[in-house]
Amino acid sequence: MKVGLHAVRIGLIKYIIPYMFVFRPGIMLDGSMTEIFINLTELCLVILPISVLVQRYWLQKINWIEGLFFIASIILIFPLSLQTLFMAVVCQAVAIGLHILRYQKRHKLEVQT
Repeated sequence: MKVGLHAVRIGLIKYIIPYMFVFRPGIMLDGSMTEIFINLTELCLVILPISVLVQRYWLQKINWIEGLFFIASIILIFPLSLQTLFMAVVCQAVAIGLHILRYQKRHKLEVQT
């Protein structure tokens, strides 16, 4: 049972991508260049936070603040407007920045000891 649940967590993203193809036709390179660019950006912005949240791990375990920023970025992506897309990019950049800073701080302390 434990192995099956872990396999579902790992494979969750491959169940989401086909729905993105249906709702965002620009992912299949159908539409104008701006639509294709925005849809591909959305796809990339959805894959990373969902993968990180499902695993609760990236470079190290994520804390609850980083998790909240990743959740906010996922929520902000789905209403298709440039304002919410920009806010999603900012939320995700903050989460990634916090995570990398925490990782570097921890790694630097481990090297010094």
